[in-house]
Amino acid sequence: MAVTVVAKRKLYAVNVHGRIPDHTVEHTTLATDAAVTGPRVGLGWLSDTGHWGARGHRYPIDACLSETVLVAELRAVAYAWRRIKPTGPVTLLLDSQDAIEYLRRWQGGDGRLPAAYRSAYRTDDATPALVGLADTLAGRPEVTVRWVEGHTGHILNEAADSLAKLGLRGNLSHSEAIAAGRVIAANRLADLHALEASDA
Repeated sequence: MAVTVVAKRKLYAVNVHGRIPDHTVEHTTLATDAAVTGPRVGLGWLSDTGHWGARGHRYPIDACLSETVLVAELRAVAYAWRRIKPTGPVTLLLDSQDAIEYLRRWQGGDGRLPAAYRSAYRTDDATPALVGLADTLAGRPEVTVRWVEGHTGHILNEAADSLAKLGLRGNLSHSEAIAAGRVIAANRLADLHALEASDA
């Protein structure tokens, strides 16, 4: 079957990331999330290191079939990891238990991918996102994968959710998307630090 290659600027309506400065931690905590509306997918992440990102695109009609949400949740982790490149202890926070099950399998060396994930669908020669993530997590005992209940006020999870929804917005210019993402990240990190200060 022929595959139509779509120009990157068309496929990824939103693809922004950055870092809020002055956030240095010894143990990285990274929250990721995905939002799916029909063929439109948004990915978002925020780390207590200040790194944030939002990415949005349309899936090819047959790219992941029935597992769009699961694949999107895992892709959010993969793209965040590529940007942050964390070293040392890391805690991954997700509100998808299905995605967490795969991450823990990969960490234990079981590299099986979701059945509907088509790693052969590529527009370049790069390693498929989930293949690379599975390889990275294999043998990384210092990575903790933890479930958090969504939409219950968890600061990093709520930020990742907001950034994923930002990824769905195809009506923003690149500069508008960066500005919106930076505001979400900065506000949520300020909330996190205020909470940490009150608990100290």
